[in-house]
Amino acid sequence: MTTIPQGYKSTELGIIPETWSVKELGQILSIHHGKSQKDVEADDGEYPIMATGGQIGRSRSYLYNKPSVLIGRKGTIDKPQFIDTPFWTVDTLFYTSIRPDYDPFFTYSACCCIDWESYNEGTCVPSLISSTIEKIKLPIPSDITEQRSIAAALADVDALIEAKRALLEKKRAIKQGTMQELLTGKRRLPGFPVTPMKNTELGDIPEDWEVRELGSLVDIRSAKRVLQSQWNSDGIPFYRTREIIVLAEQGSVENELYISQELYKRNFCICPAPTEGDIMLTAVGTIGKTYLVREGDCFYYKDASVLCLRNQRKIVPGYLNLQLSYVTVQNQISGDSDGTTVKTITINKVKKYLIPVPSSTLEQERIHEVIKDQDNEIRSLQKELSKLSCIKQGMMQNLLTGRIRLV
Repeated sequence: MTTIPQGYKSTELGIIPETWSVKELGQILSIHHGKSQKDVEADDGEYPIMATGGQIGRSRSYLYNKPSVLIGRKGTIDKPQFIDTPFWTVDTLFYTSIRPDYDPFFTYSACCCIDWESYNEGTCVPSLISSTIEKIKLPIPSDITEQRSIAAALADVDALIEAKRALLEKKRAIKQGTMQELLTGKRRLPGFPVTPMKNTELGDIPEDWEVRELGSLVDIRSAKRVLQSQWNSDGIPFYRTREIIVLAEQGSVENELYISQELYKRNFCICPAPTEGDIMLTAVGTIGKTYLVREGDCFYYKDASVLCLRNQRKIVPGYLNLQLSYVTVQNQISGDSDGTTVKTITINKVKKYLIPVPSSTLEQERIHEVIKDQDNEIRSLQKELSKLSCIKQGMMQNLLTGRIRLV
């Protein structure tokens, strides 16, 4: 038998504090339907128009002017929203009026813990109906003071998360601005000459830079095909487009597919395996994503889906990787893609992509270092944001079930 701690009781929702009760949502709030925004929307409207994915416009009038929990009726049903200013909601989004004995933000926080997908009434499009929502049960502190204490603690964490998220977006914007200036030569780093600009196929670049075809800088290869029957559950990691994308964005990947060491050695006996400084370029499906191979990386890649750009020591690998991900080359990739449903790029086309290149490899290295430092800042902030999100998740699990009490 489960031992019930002193001051707690057993309920249909599990063990909760004795001073808490189990309530249906219909006892806590009333559910109202949104309306079409067509007659009230205006670019200079005073009030936000809310949909299941967030704000979609502005309105000249509002449907409700008190704190409310917004719940998706159709489409995105698993992401409740909280709003405490006058608003309008579209017809795919419920809004709620919360009874005076319940704190609005506590109610919103409790709604975020509901498994909304389990109440889905739709077949093709996820849907909720008000009568179902009203019957969902939640553990609630009987004292509104405790509700407010919990709400305040969670709101403080939310404020930290939003501040961290805003800082992250600011850092990303700064990085984009830095790339725009440094990768086009509009701004030169200290120690490098400020020269007149010259007009090229890629626009204006410094006079001492040159435009090079990618094929003159790297050797571009694809791997020998590996059949699905040759995939294993262990051995050498086998990367497809999706794994390369994750590697590019996160620096690591939880791999699911492998090939044997024997097959790896046999297939790479003529064409060497990717080594530090090579760049992997996705060429089928989601095209144009790059990963700069690091020291110690050992993997096989899927034939034409991923291309290996073998550095010929004519350009700094980190600088080249930045240029490949920047708009100058990305526009060339988008314009060259073949295929109607699945986009593809070929080795022959990749060879012809144009790259602006500083004549000094030291300048290439410095540009890479500056943007790499910004990348490291962004990754650090992403980790902090992820940690804060985990802290909030733990707080919600403990505070909204009464496992930890604040009063």
